[in-house]
Amino acid sequence: MSLFLGIDAGGTVIKAALFDGQGREIAAGVAPMTNSHPQPGRSERDPIAMWEASAAAIRQVLAAPGVDTGAIAAVACTGHGNGVYVFDGQMQPACPGIISSDMRTHDLCQALMASEQGQALVAHSRQQLRPASTPLYLLWFDRHAPEVTRTARHVLLCKDYVRYRLTGSIDSDLNDLSGSHLVHVGTRDYDAPMFEALGIGHWLERMPRIRRNSEIVGTVTREAAVATGLRPGTPVVAGTMDLDAVALASGVNRPGELAICAGTWSINLMVQDEPAGPPFPLMQCLDQDGSRCLVVEGSPTSATNLAWFKSGVLDDSLDFAQINALVEEVPPEASRLLYLPYIHGAPGAPRGAFVGLGAENGRAEMLRALFEGVVFKHQAHVADLVRVTGRTPEVARLSGGAAKSAVWAQMFADVLELPVEVAAGSELGALGSAICAAVAVGAYPDFAAAIAGMVRLERRFEPRAQLVEVYRQKAADWHKVEDCLAPAWAKLGGPPAR
Repeated sequence: MSLFLGIDAGGTVIKAALFDGQGREIAAGVAPMTNSHPQPGRSERDPIAMWEASAAAIRQVLAAPGVDTGAIAAVACTGHGNGVYVFDGQMQPACPGIISSDMRTHDLCQALMASEQGQALVAHSRQQLRPASTPLYLLWFDRHAPEVTRTARHVLLCKDYVRYRLTGSIDSDLNDLSGSHLVHVGTRDYDAPMFEALGIGHWLERMPRIRRNSEIVGTVTREAAVATGLRPGTPVVAGTMDLDAVALASGVNRPGELAICAGTWSINLMVQDEPAGPPFPLMQCLDQDGSRCLVVEGSPTSATNLAWFKSGVLDDSLDFAQINALVEEVPPEASRLLYLPYIHGAPGAPRGAFVGLGAENGRAEMLRALFEGVVFKHQAHVADLVRVTGRTPEVARLSGGAAKSAVWAQMFADVLELPVEVAAGSELGALGSAICAAVAVGAYPDFAAAIAGMVRLERRFEPRAQLVEVYRQKAADWHKVEDCLAPAWAKLGGPPAR
């Protein structure tokens, strides 16, 4: 029996999971990943620590009872898109890795988007410039950290460094590169006009080789085998960014199908045969070896808010089961408290806030407001997707931290007024990587067959008609508050990050 190992370098933890050819999870491992926030709006991590955590998660998988490393047919990686990981000529970090929630480029992005040049670049690239766009971090290095520009010889994305440590091969893939604004969705090559327009053409020679998502790019080296327990010579596949991996593992394959990932980012996407626009979405990226396109709307405003509140405010005094019970005991109509889920905002950008706190409010009301605020922001992004694609979804596939909560998943169904389905499995990012691996070694002839063979739906939540009007009113109130506070953010939070 052939097995497939997926590695998911997520926002807060590194996961690895082993699957059989039917997508059944055989074993899983997890290792914590410590990120740093040295200044407001900054989000960084140590790439070497990320590799060490990845190796630890793999070792956990291989230590599970009955796991035969000789049965592992291929390995593939996923990780957050955008951001940037820069290395010198010896593949040592030239600076800390920059995570996609990092907002140091906020002012730079705002200025560009307000200019004719910025709008021309949006029309050219067919997606919005955003603070997390990798070219903007490269421009930021040129302007504010020239020592990084001088030292840098290789530019990678998150998962690419993990794969490099497995194989010694410096590569990336069509999906991750196009979604990070480096490869053009039309030409499928590096977007040289974009680089030149931004004045960062000197970075082009430092870009990795472009690979297909299901392409074998190397094999596990002896050094990596010692670190992980994998067999030397095991094939390693290019893989894909996390949002695409989750879409694959959620079974989203036909045009117009909606996938929602509620993790660090609020990710909301639809599959298209061709790129969308105009109007142009926040992001669109090549999918399934370039045969499809994912149209994406999102922001760093999702379930990570709960992780922050649980540890930073509640001091981990409640577990997730207790949190869900508290939210469920407050009927939606019983509290008018609102929450804006912008904890990753930079100075000058929206920031997180509870609005309408009263003496009658406690942990339960605050947690309900947090759950609702995250869903209302997802709802706004789904509305943007409908506008951009011209398609109205009939069902949503939910993944990420929120999918583990029946209370939260039901809230998504009620607010979106759509059935919400959740795929089986606890590690969908890793499963999406395993799907890439299975296609790579010929276990399935293409992605459609692999999705059909490896994805199973586990739960379905129907919208409750009696709550439609309640949530419509609460969502309207939430958007009014968000709009009213918008002018204030420019004056709050101190000087812009540099």
